[in-house]
Amino acid sequence: MKDKTNLPYVEATIMEVLRRADIAPIALPHTYTHDVQFRGHTFPKGVLVILMLDSVLQDPDMWGDPGNFRPDRFLDDTGKIVKKEEFIPFSLGRRACLGESMARMELFLFLITMIQRFKFIPVDGQKPS
Repeated sequence: MKDKTNLPYVEATIMEVLRRADIAPIALPHTYTHDVQFRGHTFPKGVLVILMLDSVLQDPDMWGDPGNFRPDRFLDDTGKIVKKEEFIPFSLGRRACLGESMARMELFLFLITMIQRFKFIPVDGQKPS
């Protein structure tokens, strides 16, 4: 884990996998504690709201080409990780996934172990699409 800060492209790849994976496309239900105005609509206190995380993670206005797998979208010009507010695969706020830090650590260790121990080659010499 001490090498994680020295491997930003690996971290960016994991972030892109999480953005595309749709493991949990909707968040846990929330309720408002007071009336809320949003885009011309009034949501009364106590109304049940279910967040569609997928609508944010696949938003073309945010990601440009959300259907393409591009880990570099999470890197700046110097190769450092860029944390975007819209990157919410573990939900957000007080109801965000409690296991996020452990999941990120496990994903990092799993991917690095795979890279260290296996050779990845295309099937039948074809370029991956």
